[in-house]
Amino acid sequence: MLLDASILNIVAIGEMMVILTGGIDLSVGSNLALTGMIVSMLYRDLHNLPVILAPILGIIIGGICGALNGLFVAKGRVIPIIATLSTMYIFRGLVYIISQGKWVNAHEMPEGYKLLTRVEVFGIPILIIYAFIVFLLFYYILNYKSIGRSIYAVGNNPQSSVYIGIDKTKVLFLVYLISGILSGLSGVLYTSRFASAESSAAVGFELSAISAVVIGGVKTTGGSGKIGGVVLGVLLLTMIVNGLNIMRISPFYKLALQ
Repeated sequence: MLLDASILNIVAIGEMMVILTGGIDLSVGSNLALTGMIVSMLYRDLHNLPVILAPILGIIIGGICGALNGLFVAKGRVIPIIATLSTMYIFRGLVYIISQGKWVNAHEMPEGYKLLTRVEVFGIPILIIYAFIVFLLFYYILNYKSIGRSIYAVGNNPQSSVYIGIDKTKVLFLVYLISGILSGLSGVLYTSRFASAESSAAVGFELSAISAVVIGGVKTTGGSGKIGGVVLGVLLLTMIVNGLNIMRISPFYKLALQ
């Protein structure tokens, strides 16, 4: 269950950062798919490319997508749901354009790329370790760094946060950048774990991430919520999906039950 929850956990933490400011990022699933497709195609065509670069490439590409959202919302003052709904369709469209609707299959991927998420460290799948590291990093940022307090302040009262000297534009840009980076990283992990990159990958993933954040106790209006609650929200959703699979519930009913 932890293994199944790992990628959603990483994306949900990025989504949480945005929701804490009172915003929303609907583009995380499309960002994941776009990044995963680009990196997979690079490794399909350039087999000599060092595998260690894959997560870095994912972070860069995802970060560019996140920065675009940040520019729209923080600088352009576009309403978050409009900005990220637009980029959701743009990113998804780009997936189809660059791939021409084709998949990158397992046999086209270097073995090292697939092993990124399939090795174990002291008996623990490395994908779980990745998710745990991301959790620890953002737990520390939100609880012990000034930027974490600034994120909560902007979400709690945007106008007052400006009066006490917080750069609201910088904070808003940063949270969308973080969300993009974590989605991009997840795109690489997703394609590595499932050994394929497809145009329709992670459709609806943004709704699962938002659900996990809200179930975890983060206020949709911003300013309140704990990262531990988000992790529990992810685990609850994963438990429901696994339980429905074990019960052999039809996939037509499964989505509705979720």
